[in-house]
Amino acid sequence: MRHAKLPTLLIAVLMISVASYAAPQQDQPANAAEAKKDLKRVSVKGKVEKIEGQRAVVKTDDGKKVTVHLGPQKYWRDKGYRLPRGAQITVDGWGEVWDDDGGYMYAGGIHGDGFHFEFMDSEGYPYWASRDDWRDEGWYPCGSFFQL
Repeated sequence: MRHAKLPTLLIAVLMISVASYAAPQQDQPANAAEAKKDLKRVSVKGKVEKIEGQRAVVKTDDGKKVTVHLGPQKYWRDKGYRLPRGAQITVDGWGEVWDDDGGYMYAGGIHGDGFHFEFMDSEGYPYWASRDDWRDEGWYPCGSFFQL
C-alpha cells in the first residue's frame, strides 16, 4: 500500500508544477499605452535584407541587423501592402536597438521610395484591433518580451 502512495504523490506534485508554470502572469500591462512605456520610441533606416513570416530584418548603414515585427498578415493583405526585399526604408515604432549587433522593434510605420505603411496610432494601438482587444490580435509591444 505504501508503494501506491508514491506514484500518486508524484502525479500530484507534477500537476501542481505544470499548473503554476502555465498560470498567466499578473504583471502584464493593461493597455498598449502602458505596455509601450517598457520600450523606446525608435526610428531605424536601412535596407530590407530578408523577410521571415511577419518579421523583416533591416540592415542599417552601420551594419546592425534589426528585426522588425510587421503585424498580422491579414492586415497587410487587406491594405494591399507589399514590402520588397532590398528596399531602402525607414521604420518608426517601439523597440530596443542594441549597440552591438542589432535589436528588435514593433513597426508603427514604414516608409520608403513611393510607399508609406501605417500600423499604429500615436499611442501605440494597432489599427487592426480595438483598444480593448489589442493583445489578442497578434501584437504585444512590451518590454517583457525581451525578458523571455
